[in-house]
Amino acid sequence: MSVATAINQLQSKVKACDVATLNADELAAATSAVRGLERSLHGLTLRIGQRADALAASGDGPAAAENFRRGGSVSDKRARSEAKRAKTAARMPGLGDALSNGETSDEHLDAVTAALRGLDESEKEAFAEEEDSLVSSAKRLPPEQFRKKVQRAAQRARKDTGEQNAEAQRRASSFSSWTDRDGMGHFRGTLDPERFAAFVGAIERHTASLANRSGEQVQKNPNLAAAALCDLVAGGNGRQGRTHVSLVVDEHTAAHGQHPGTVRETSNGTPVTHTAAGRLLCDAVLQRVVLDPQGVPLDVGRKHRTATDAQWTALKAIYRTCAMCDLSVDWCQAHHLDPWHPPPTGGWREGRGQRGGLTNLDNLVPVCSLDHHLLHEGGYTAKLRPDRTLEVFQPDGSLWKTLRPDRFGRSEGRV
Repeated sequence: MSVATAINQLQSKVKACDVATLNADELAAATSAVRGLERSLHGLTLRIGQRADALAASGDGPAAAENFRRGGSVSDKRARSEAKRAKTAARMPGLGDALSNGETSDEHLDAVTAALRGLDESEKEAFAEEEDSLVSSAKRLPPEQFRKKVQRAAQRARKDTGEQNAEAQRRASSFSSWTDRDGMGHFRGTLDPERFAAFVGAIERHTASLANRSGEQVQKNPNLAAAALCDLVAGGNGRQGRTHVSLVVDEHTAAHGQHPGTVRETSNGTPVTHTAAGRLLCDAVLQRVVLDPQGVPLDVGRKHRTATDAQWTALKAIYRTCAMCDLSVDWCQAHHLDPWHPPPTGGWREGRGQRGGLTNLDNLVPVCSLDHHLLHEGGYTAKLRPDRTLEVFQPDGSLWKTLRPDRFGRSEGRV
């Protein structure tokens, strides 16, 4: 029996299925069976695409994408997508087998296809070495969680920590505004994941605050969100220049840096680079959550590493502006010159040396967001003398600026 005949017979049997008399349990069982059949058919589509590519290589037929276009009423986009899945399965056959067996979905394969797209040939080979682990994860994880695991595997293949991609996303961020003929203002923007999370989170929190301000529950709506945005812009966010981002970082990463099991992402699962995490944690409120191996919370505690109101009052008495530029201190964040880190083992007590700097006034200077990025992601370092003269060094170690707090006279000298 030909493949086409077998499939046609299967199609006829499927058409003959009567679901009108099924109860809830039977409907659930039927749905599960349909999903398994869908995945097996997707696996068969992969094998058809691989065979088409093999024939095309010898000049005996069209490649997979063209074969899919000719063989069914599908869009060019779908045909190309199916052809890409076939190539991914050819490189990592274990994933194709898992799909054919109904153990994974095409979404799992799409996650791998997307990751491979950004790798060169040597990096793809390094990525393929993790096939067994990825297949095992695909069988037990939903596509959303599997996608994050694939992204981390791709980073390991590239031997980077995502810094280049994060910087590219920041450079690609944009904002534009215009006024229409009726005088209504419009704006459009694209933000990198970190700043987008902070932007949306600030609006959502202030919208909720406005909804409850009168003492009566007011329905949140787009108009109220617009009012919240205007309030935040006019008031400088009222948070001493600190953005609000929920960041999930495992203790070992926070204390020692990158490791194979690193977890470092926003609460919605968006990966964050190690240096960006360090900058965000420089002036932050930590919520400690201890989980058991199954992910069930065992203990929850709170530890502040942010500058206190009293410390900010003292900093404002010393500085009118950023310690490194002329931006108002109201838009600054407190930077730990001796980085704050949780201890290597046990507890979350602050300390010096390996445990990082204390949140003390002699370890804090106010810096704007741009300069904070220079000191964390940019490789710049700073040293504070006892008289609060700040020495800023370039990534190569050479002195860049020597600065005094602006209230005492701005700069002693700049390079």
